[in-house]
Amino acid sequence: MLLAKSNGVSLSEHTKGLLKQARILFEVANFPEDLKKLIEFAIFFHDVGKVHPEFQKKVGNKVKDSLPEVPHSLFSLVFMDMLKLKIIFKKEIKILRSAVAFHHHNDTIRSIVLNGDKENFPKAMKSLKENESLREKLLKLLQEEMKEFEEFAEYIGYSAYLNYNGQSLRDDLIYPYARYYEEEKLNKLTVVLGTLMRVDHFTSYIQKENIDEPIERKPVEYGVVEKAIGERLGCNIWQFEKLKRDKNIILIAPTGAGKTEYAFLWGAGTKMFFTLPLKNQVNSIYDRAKAVFKDENVGLLHSDADLKLLNSDDVKEGERERIIELSHYLSYPVIVATGDQIFPSALRYPGYERIYATLSYSRLVIDEVQAYNPKAVACIVKLCKDISKLGGKFLLMTATLPSFVRKELENLEDLEIIDLYEEYSDTIKHRIQMVDEPMESLTDRILRSAREGKRVAVILNTVSKAQDIYKRLKEKDKDIYIEILHSRYTRKDKEMKYTGDNKDEKKKAILEEFKNPKPENEKTPKILVATQIVEASLDIDVDVLFTELAPIDALIQRMGRVARRKRKESLDLQEPNVIITKPYGVGRVYLKELLDKSLQLLKGIDYLPEIKKRDLVEGLYKELENSNSESSYIQEFKDAIKLLNAGYNEIKKDDAQKFFREILSVPVIPKSMEENFIEAIKGLGENIKYTEFKKDILANFVVDLDYRYVRNGIKADYLASHNKKLKDWLRDMYVVNYMYDKELGLVISEDLDGP
Repeated sequence: MLLAKSNGVSLSEHTKGLLKQARILFEVANFPEDLKKLIEFAIFFHDVGKVHPEFQKKVGNKVKDSLPEVPHSLFSLVFMDMLKLKIIFKKEIKILRSAVAFHHHNDTIRSIVLNGDKENFPKAMKSLKENESLREKLLKLLQEEMKEFEEFAEYIGYSAYLNYNGQSLRDDLIYPYARYYEEEKLNKLTVVLGTLMRVDHFTSYIQKENIDEPIERKPVEYGVVEKAIGERLGCNIWQFEKLKRDKNIILIAPTGAGKTEYAFLWGAGTKMFFTLPLKNQVNSIYDRAKAVFKDENVGLLHSDADLKLLNSDDVKEGERERIIELSHYLSYPVIVATGDQIFPSALRYPGYERIYATLSYSRLVIDEVQAYNPKAVACIVKLCKDISKLGGKFLLMTATLPSFVRKELENLEDLEIIDLYEEYSDTIKHRIQMVDEPMESLTDRILRSAREGKRVAVILNTVSKAQDIYKRLKEKDKDIYIEILHSRYTRKDKEMKYTGDNKDEKKKAILEEFKNPKPENEKTPKILVATQIVEASLDIDVDVLFTELAPIDALIQRMGRVARRKRKESLDLQEPNVIITKPYGVGRVYLKELLDKSLQLLKGIDYLPEIKKRDLVEGLYKELENSNSESSYIQEFKDAIKLLNAGYNEIKKDDAQKFFREILSVPVIPKSMEENFIEAIKGLGENIKYTEFKKDILANFVVDLDYRYVRNGIKADYLASHNKKLKDWLRDMYVVNYMYDKELGLVISEDLDGP
């Protein structure tokens, strides 16, 4: 018996598992027949190279024969009867060979393919060619092992690779990470290779765990989703009439217009990915998606998904790890994810094919595109173009779309641009006032607004300024409900901010206290001090907004929290409900050019109709594009697009994600918590699981911090020098010399920027 895995799974058993999962996937993917055939043959041949004696020794078979060691994916090419296979696949034989060759990728494979190999691979071919008995033995072993696969087994034989003498294989294969091949062939290889990778990884997982799970589940029918949304909202809203389900869509609509429900309906009946920038936004949409699509059909994909599931009362014990794993393998009909899990694949790092192949038959929702940095937006635009060519669909929805993004996408086939602002041409929900003073001079006015029974949001551009304003307000009035929210809390404290503290009645949940819609009879004074973390997808409803000046598109997102409960209703505004103050630290968070031009466009505006918001955003980016010195924001986007179109060679996945995020967040432990942390891990043994360690320990001590504040930090592994496992887990974390306060969060006196 030839083994595929060290856990005793045979080659035929592993192959059978892959073919079974591929056929389950085909029921959802609906690939054309020629593509299915390529995928099935790639599956059959992908691991036949594991007949190599050295591989069999590694996985536990007692083998006396010997050959120079070579990658099994390349060794598989030796046993593909090319004369027979060319009759079936003709010119697409190169796609088949390439999928088999690159279903694993490493530097050795890259070197052999691109540069030629003068060592092991030619030596192995020479030995096999000269040793007829070994050659025939390996062939018979394979034929016996794979004889049950009647439709494929007859194509096991020898190829010209037996004559390999160390030359480059560049012309014989399509290298997936170069762009000089014909686009149609490269796209087809991407789908074949990505599907092979995905079913291979998934089958290995379920065979290792000895469980029976399908790689794809049947999508939830449109009628079921429509009914659930109708019952949830209690009315027929505009989405039911505006759907263009056969199109790629750019949806431009005011905040609070119901874009999420539109997206759910647009993706219903197919596999769908719903992406947002931040983890707390994803967690919120995950809960909303489960209410519409049912729990068993929705997966969660971000770096702290395990913590979200561990803290969810509606997730049964034993189900959490399965949800995390199946989400990782993209197995749910609906997957809610942070953008960094999907969009860096546009950089085409080795393994990107798994994402692209799945998106080729899926619908991708991109929400809050304005919240990403220019490089990330370039990745999003490139991905939209790529998956459109592969057969997938995208829905990009936002309240504010920069014109240069629109220009990049508007010439795509099957693209529909839906602008709902026209329907809100008579709607006025905001009256603004520009105040040429800093926020600290308005604290009395903020408190007065709250005492009138209003919900008040105060949004600052930096964490340090938010902490300062919060302290000033608390000092002046200790009785009013005042909360603060920003990114620099431990994961546990941040969760507590959102969900509340059952042990402390005063620590009420922000999402509950400011929930949308605000009850008509509510008169309780409330103030939320926050950073731009609340701009996107936080479904809160306030009456008055005090905000520092920011770029117009960011301001419009902030305004979207004001009177959110009102859809198309105009308000009788006797006083301004949006007060914009001088910003603190110009240039730290937003470019001075963006702020100056935004201020210029806002001058003289009093009442602000919804449709005017769209015009202001378009005006801002038109000003920037027409300026003599082009905005570095726009230039950065254009440079990134050029780079993506030119193509990367061999960028690693980690580097791709750093490129996408631009500013890297690093997990840190504040110095003021060091002693408590050491005490907390003192009794932990080697048997502890990482998920438990993350939930019970790290969640209480770790803050995610912009890497620029970590320059003088110390690697945190010294805190667990007594425990090798813990030491490894702490290796990429830092101890930083900052104070931590449960109420204020991490305290840094001087902010560079950050939410």
